[in-house]
Amino acid sequence: MEEAQVTLLPAVEILRAMITNLPTLILFTPLIGLILLTFFPPAKEKAIRTFTLLVTLVVAGEVGYMMTLYDYMKGGFQREFGLMIPWFPQIGAYYHVQVDGISLAMVMLTAILFVAAALGSWSIHFRVKEYSILFLLLEMSIIGVFISMDYFLFFIMWELMLVPMYFLIGIWGGPRRIYAAIKFFLFTLAGSIALLFGILLIYWHSGLKPEELTFNSFVLARTTHQLPLSLQVTAFFLFLLGFGVKVPIVPFHTWLPDAHVEAPTPISVILAGLLLKTGGYGFYRFVFPTFPDAVKHLAILIALIGVVSIVYAALVAMAQADLKTLIAMASVSHMGYVLFGLATQTPEGASAGMFVMVSHGFVSGALFLLTGVIYDRAHTRIMSEFGGLGAVMSTYFAFFGLVGMANLALPGLSGFWGEALAYLGAFRNTFYLWNGIYTFRLLAICAAPAIVITAGYTLWMLQRMFMGPLNETWKHLTDMDRREVLSLAIPSFFIVLFGVLPGLLTNIYNSSLSFYFGRLGLFI
Repeated sequence: MEEAQVTLLPAVEILRAMITNLPTLILFTPLIGLILLTFFPPAKEKAIRTFTLLVTLVVAGEVGYMMTLYDYMKGGFQREFGLMIPWFPQIGAYYHVQVDGISLAMVMLTAILFVAAALGSWSIHFRVKEYSILFLLLEMSIIGVFISMDYFLFFIMWELMLVPMYFLIGIWGGPRRIYAAIKFFLFTLAGSIALLFGILLIYWHSGLKPEELTFNSFVLARTTHQLPLSLQVTAFFLFLLGFGVKVPIVPFHTWLPDAHVEAPTPISVILAGLLLKTGGYGFYRFVFPTFPDAVKHLAILIALIGVVSIVYAALVAMAQADLKTLIAMASVSHMGYVLFGLATQTPEGASAGMFVMVSHGFVSGALFLLTGVIYDRAHTRIMSEFGGLGAVMSTYFAFFGLVGMANLALPGLSGFWGEALAYLGAFRNTFYLWNGIYTFRLLAICAAPAIVITAGYTLWMLQRMFMGPLNETWKHLTDMDRREVLSLAIPSFFIVLFGVLPGLLTNIYNSSLSFYFGRLGLFI
């Protein structure tokens, strides 16, 4: 693979390189925006909201421009999108950012969802300036996670995400916001400690000379292949815990419903649409390429974890009365397909996980925006308290119906393709453990009931809220305004676009998957 060239540049040249490097420009645009926000008077709430939205639009424009320059046929890491500058060379830490198709798909999702969340943030009326500063800091840290190729830089961005998210939940959340924020912080911090130990383990056992030690993920991936299997497996489980808490996988998922229920609507959008995806991205970028031998030995366990998450979380979602909790558990279920698809070690399965992450980012983001619309009006999320809303909120019903159908994987919408590819990948893998029984096919059959369960709770959700006679309590409710329609139109557009033309999305990352995973022998 092509890596960015290391150059020892004077300070002025470093600054110029950072400005002219597109991934770096995208990373630092939110930082520049939040610094400028500090000069806004707190009373100018409209100006603060408008400027925050403008910053997210600028980031989206920069990402769109980068997507037009990337060579999708070539795939992989391309030199013009890389920058590597000495940062803390005494320990081998560098400012190293780079983009391939996998990173590009996730950065695209980040840019789009932050625009939608910025529009949704106009409902925030308390300490708007502080909220907007933390909001942009969160955008910067998530982008940093997706483009960092140095473990030291990656870990800093990974931890930085916790800070704004903790305060955004703890200050602007619901009645139990402090409990939810602390629980979120402790769970994810525990996962981060495991991840740090895993990074240090492969760093110290890389076999490099002391003066050659580095946190470069490419170099460590090459040296890790030479480690004994027992050491690979130990490091693998540390990484699994670190990223699995963020996905989250069962049983490390219990922080998620509390965080979602208490978080303000735009932060729930980011939490489900992007923060969970940072965990899935970690498996693609670091876990599977770095520990290929461990992955091959533990593939069935990884797939089993995915299947348990898929089925268990779907059953729990079926039992929920609170709309936000239902969507949170649905997120756990859908993210199980990421691990399941990856574990099949097939091109279809790897593509499935990427498709699920992007599609679910739009679907879950839209569902939480829709939850915010009704909560702002009715101040309740208990589905049984509604009924007949379709008669008074027809536009809202139309959006909810569209996104709900994508959630249950209706063909023609984006939710369908990721799940279909995951099952296709499982049936392509002909590995068997005993008596000719194909293990991955059996696991796919075990996961299949979740399709029916997902359809059940989604249709039940629509029926309880929108069908039947109108609850007279809500006859005064107004339909969505233009800002709300615009915020929902953004993810809905991509749900339909990638549902009708899935190749537009798979073309972004498939060549990079083949380049990266195929070269490492991770496909059967």
